[in-house]
Amino acid sequence: EKATNFLSYVVAHFEEMKKAFPKAQYNGTMDFVCKLQNGEFALVEMQVLPKDGWDQRALAYVAAFYGNQLRKGATWVGIQKVVGINILGGGTRDEVHWRDTPDQYMRHYKFQEQLHKKSSERFLDGIELIQYSVMNAPDTLPSCDQEKQDWIAFFKRGACMNEEQVKSEIHTEAVL
Repeated sequence: EKATNFLSYVVAHFEEMKKAFPKAQYNGTMDFVCKLQNGEFALVEMQVLPKDGWDQRALAYVAAFYGNQLRKGATWVGIQKVVGINILGGGTRDEVHWRDTPDQYMRHYKFQEQLHKKSSERFLDGIELIQYSVMNAPDTLPSCDQEKQDWIAFFKRGACMNEEQVKSEIHTEAVL
């Protein structure tokens, strides 16, 4: 009886469920949906070549995933936070994503209340977007932990390195 009830529920929501997941296809992208131990989600997207409208596209993906957690007739209380993480590479020509701000290699966006920022900062917790433009990152970061430095080195120069060079420059086991 429980199996029948479960399958009846799935069938009733099947079309809605299909819309929540992108169609499987290979187009040279590497994107991940990660469910964290606390139940929240991280969407990790890699964009090698700079594209116009990337920020709007990234926000649309995160917002759509956030909103698609709410099913018809369900309560919004169970909606989990979604953090988008964008790793923006430089392609074969080492192009930077943020030409107007070459000194920035990381950006972190949140929803912030705008009218009373001076008296009290308020944020809506639910959607965040963190972006790394690896070609904007300096080769050596001040006061940075080794793992972060190794990830930046790998994403920035890994495609041009052989295995021996990677092993000599990268020291963190997770990155190796």
